[in-house]
Amino acid sequence: MPRAAAAHHAAWTFGELPPVVTRRVGGLEVRSYPALVDRGAAVDLVLLETAAAAEAATRTGVRRLLMLAARGHVAVSAARMPPPFPSLDGAPPARGQADAFRALVLARSVDDAFKLAPGAPLPRTKEAFEALVREGSPRIERAARDWTEAVKATSSELAATLAALKAASKGPSGAAAVRDIRSQLGHLFPANLTTHGQGPCEARRADQSLTVAPLSRRASHRGCLPVPPVR
Repeated sequence: MPRAAAAHHAAWTFGELPPVVTRRVGGLEVRSYPALVDRGAAVDLVLLETAAAAEAATRTGVRRLLMLAARGHVAVSAARMPPPFPSLDGAPPARGQADAFRALVLARSVDDAFKLAPGAPLPRTKEAFEALVREGSPRIERAARDWTEAVKATSSELAATLAALKAASKGPSGAAAVRDIRSQLGHLFPANLTTHGQGPCEARRADQSLTVAPLSRRASHRGCLPVPPVR
């Protein structure tokens, strides 16, 4: 671990990454925490002031190095990423928003493939990193398929609900219900939906599929529309 920050590593070329280093500054011992900071096409090796900050930064930095090491699997999966969820206000997503959403889904796919969930141990040596590359790379495309299928299924339910809401809002008795349902949808589909929580085959997907369907039924009832099928 160098004393100063070393910039732009596109591979694990910096030796061991200790959890903490101690330096003498002005006659005092100062503890600093090495971290890998994601810079997009590479990572920077820096010293941060807290263990928590270093842990969070290094988790995304390790993800970046893994994506670079497994770029073939990543490229195949990136081309298959789904579009964003339908907007609650009906507006089409901007190009930048769509790209950002796909990048988030791809990142979650990589996290699942390499088991990088918060709290999971991170590699601290080149050997441990290379072992993780070998273990997780073959799982990337499967994880990406799981996330894509989950997003598409939920998007379908959401689109049906929004269509029913649009019809229901035209009726005098449906306005209050529409506002309530839109509020619930806002909680179900926050902007950071894909950045935290469980994987697509676990509780988050199940919770949404069970919750969106009743909202869709409620909106359809208000608008006297056929109830969309539940998947």
